Amino acid sequence: MYSDSIIIKKYERGGAKVLVDDVPNGANNSRVNVTEMNSEIGKPELDFPVLRTNYTVKKHRVVRESRSIPSLKYQFKTFSLDVDRENNPEEAKRLEQLTETLNRLPDLKDQLDEIDSYEALVDASDDIRAHEALRRTLKKIWAKNSVSSYVTIPNARDFEINQYSQGFFVIPHPFHNGVRSILSERLEDEDIASHSLSWGGYIVDPSNFSDAYEVLKPAYNIPERDENAVHFSDY
Repeated sequence: MYSDSIIIKKYERGGAKVLVDDVPNGANNSRVNVTEMNSEIGKPELDFPVLRTNYTVKKHRVVRESRSIPSLKYQFKTFSLDVDRENNPEEAKRLEQLTETLNRLPDLKDQLDEIDSYEALVDASDDIRAHEALRRTLKKIWAKNSVSSYVTIPNARDFEINQYSQGFFVIPHPFHNGVRSILSERLEDEDIASHSLSWGGYIVDPSNFSDAYEVLKPAYNIPERDENAVHFSDY
């Protein structure tokens, strides 16, 4: 048998999904309240635990009380993997490779935390794309409550520009805060774009699409070029 678990944590009111080793146990700490959740509102509404072939998904809510700051509220999802290697060797191998790959995230994050310049960022583009791909995979696993193969193929975020009804254009920013900040500084120093946390990306004028593309491409997946298509880098 192949048995393991993937545990993902997030702040209740949003924020990044991160890998953790376990769900807190409130049995020995009166300020930690742990509740196993039995549903999730959505389309469709989901009942927990979710029983899937080869794994089970449970969801917990954890509240940490504090005398000096507001209570911290988190949610956890635990994907308990249990695959018969003899009867389902390919799926066992796939899930084992998935957990091993996701477990690279802490080391990748530590490496990216050391980046202190745009030049260093360019040199680390492969690591940045790997980190972004795995963070994107975590986000999809959480949203889909699934570790099926269609959910867990890791791809970095594509370079894309979204137009909003307010009339401006936004390029979604990377997950890693340090990389995001260095790119923001570079864009603002060259008067190409401005970073907006509330809009989740870099606000850019159409006249600067090409310049923004050149600055940002080390952190994004760049699709294969179609010679018959119009590209932002052509402007």
